[in-house]
Amino acid sequence: MRETRSQDVVLLLLRLVLGLVFIYAGGQKLFGWWGGSGFSGTLQEFQSMHGIPAVATACAIFAEFLGGLGVLFGFLSRVAASGLFLTMSVAVFLNLRDFGAKALSSEPEMSMLFIAMPLSMLVMSLAVMMLGAGKYALDQKFSKRK
Repeated sequence: MRETRSQDVVLLLLRLVLGLVFIYAGGQKLFGWWGGSGFSGTLQEFQSMHGIPAVATACAIFAEFLGGLGVLFGFLSRVAASGLFLTMSVAVFLNLRDFGAKALSSEPEMSMLFIAMPLSMLVMSLAVMMLGAGKYALDQKFSKRK
């Protein structure tokens, strides 16, 4: 019983951090909050930086913001985390492809921004995908299994 409670608390903390990070990042991209570029600015940036089509960028933006909300509240958390996992998988791939050695170089800002951060978020998303949201989540309120 004690292990389960500890696991649920850890999953709650994991979800809180992951959800808030993605709400922040998605809010910047979608609404221009916190100094972000907003929706149209982000579409242009991703097209020029990585050559990503507008539809794919829009999907990533909504996955980040809505997925962040889902993970934060533990609502459809495995689905939300799957979208975040996919988005971060693409981010890691594109950053390695486009920035390659420079992103892994002696420039710590580059490594952190383009590799370490998306890779960390990818692994955290995978954990929620595989383990679920835990006891302290809206998923539990709507679950038929108790």
